[in-house]
Amino acid sequence: MQNHQNKVIRTSCRFCYNNCGMLVHMEAGIPVKVEGDPENPMNKGKLCQKGSAALELLNHPDRLKHPMQRKGERGAGKWERITWDQALETTAKRLNQVSAQYGKEAVVILRGASKGLSDDFKARFLNVFGSPNIASPAPYCYVPMVNASRLTYGFYAYPDYDFPPKCIMVWGTNLEGTHFMDCDPIYEAKKQGAKLIVIDPIQNAMAKAADLWIRLRPGTDLALALGMIHVIINENLYDHQFVDTWTVGFDELRQHIQAYSPEKVAEITWVPKEKIRWAAEVYAEATPGCIPWGNGIETTLNGFQAARAIAILRSITGNLGIPGGDVHCSDPGELTRGDPQFVCRDNIPPAVRANRISMKDNLIPLAYYALPHRVMRAILDDDPYPVRAAYVQGANPLTHYTNARETYEALLKLDFLVVADIFMTSTAALADLVLPAATYLEYDSVEQPWIYPIASVQQKVAQVGESWPDGKILNELTKKLGFHDYAWADMQEPLDRILQAAGISFEEFRKIGYFVGHKVYRHYEKNGFETPSKKVQLYY
Repeated sequence: MQNHQNKVIRTSCRFCYNNCGMLVHMEAGIPVKVEGDPENPMNKGKLCQKGSAALELLNHPDRLKHPMQRKGERGAGKWERITWDQALETTAKRLNQVSAQYGKEAVVILRGASKGLSDDFKARFLNVFGSPNIASPAPYCYVPMVNASRLTYGFYAYPDYDFPPKCIMVWGTNLEGTHFMDCDPIYEAKKQGAKLIVIDPIQNAMAKAADLWIRLRPGTDLALALGMIHVIINENLYDHQFVDTWTVGFDELRQHIQAYSPEKVAEITWVPKEKIRWAAEVYAEATPGCIPWGNGIETTLNGFQAARAIAILRSITGNLGIPGGDVHCSDPGELTRGDPQFVCRDNIPPAVRANRISMKDNLIPLAYYALPHRVMRAILDDDPYPVRAAYVQGANPLTHYTNARETYEALLKLDFLVVADIFMTSTAALADLVLPAATYLEYDSVEQPWIYPIASVQQKVAQVGESWPDGKILNELTKKLGFHDYAWADMQEPLDRILQAAGISFEEFRKIGYFVGHKVYRHYEKNGFETPSKKVQLYY
C-alpha cells in the first residue's frame, strides 16, 4: 500500500458492478471519509447509499480477519485460527486428492455476482487447474443480454443519451435504485421532448414519471417484444433501408411474428393491446430511440430469447448505431474485459469444456459456465460424474440458490469445501476452511464495469486483519498446486499485464485514474457487423 497519510485518494467503488469513481479522504494513513469523484465521467461525483457506506463495510466488527479451520463436525461453529500457509497447503493437498481420485472435473468453483477483475483471476485459476466447472449468476445476470447482442449484431450496445434520443424505452430495470447515473440524462431528454416508456411489473420512480408505464405480467417480456415487432413490421414502420442493406432473415422474422398480434400478446402479458401498439409506434417513429435494459429481462424462463427480441427491435427500427440510439463503444484504453489469454481459456481442451456439468442443459455455444442447480444435483447424484470439492468465492449459495434444502445437503456431502468471504455467511459456516477476503478498499486493481465503457483505477487504502484479495488467494494457491508458470510474482504484475494494451504501467495508471471508451457511430459501415454474415442476424 502506498503512503497515503493525509491525502485524498482516487479509487473505485466495487460494492456493485457499476464501479463508480470514489475519493477516499485519509488522515494519518487511515480512511475517514468517502465521496463520489466529480471527475469520473460515469457517476460525476455521486454515490449511492451502498457506496457511501464503504467505511462501514471496511470496519464492520463481524469481518473475517484470519484463516480458520473447522474443529469437529461441519456447521458446529467451532474454529481454529491457522496461518495462510497452512490454509493454502491444506487446500492444495485436498484439491489434489480429489483430482487424483475422481478427476479434475470433480472440483468446482461457485462464485457470486461480478467482483470485477477477481472473476478473471477465478477463471484463470480453474482453467489452469483443468476443471471446466464454474458456476455463477451468469445465466440470469447480464450474460444473456451480452450473448443475445453478440449473436444478433456482434457487440453490446450502449444507450446514447447525449444526442439526445427522442424516445427512451426503459425495459426491466429500476435505474433509480441500481444505475442512478442514467437518470439525469434520461430526465433531461424528457424535458427536451423525448417520450419515456417504462416496462416493468413494478411502478418504480421512473415509471411514475413516464409517458407510458407498461405493467406486464412477470416473465412475458419475450411475448411483449414480439408483439411490438409484429406492429412495426405489419404497419410498415420498420427502417426499410437498414433492413434491406444490413440484415439477414427478415422474411423468416416476418413469418414468425404473425402469431403475436397485439390481441394475442395482450392475453399473454396482461398489457392492453392499445398500449402495446402505442409503444411500438412511438419507438419506431420517434427516432432516434434507445432501450436501456436490465436484469429483469434475464430472470425469466425466456430471458435470452427476450433479449434477442429486444436486440432485433433496435435493429429493424434503424436505431442501432445512430446518434441517440444504441451504439457501439470502443474498449476503454484498448483493454479487454475477460481477455481469453489472461484467463488461460485455451488451457482446457474443447472436449473437456464440453464435458462440464451442464452438458445436458443444451446451453448455447457461447456459454462456458455450469448451471448452479446442476452442480448441486451432480454433488448429490454423481450425475454426470462425481463432484467432491468446491471453492466458493464471494457467494452464499445456501441463501441464494433456489432450493436451500438441496444446497445444504449437497454442501455437507462434499469431501472438501473452502469459502473465501468477508463475513461468516451461512455457507462459510459449513466449510472445512474459511479464508478472509479483502474489501475493494484493501487492494489495487484495474476495474471495468459491465454496463459502461470505462476502466478505472482501484487503490488500496486500508488493511483489515490478514484479509487477502481474491486474486492473491488464488495466485498463491496456484503456486502451492505447482503451476508456477501461471503464477504471478506479485499482484502488481497482472495489473501491468492488463495495461500493456494501453502502453502504461499500473503505477502510471494511479495518476491517470481512468480510461473511457468512445462512441463509434455506424461502425458497421466500415467492415460490417461482427457476425458470420457481417450483417444483423435476425435469424440463424
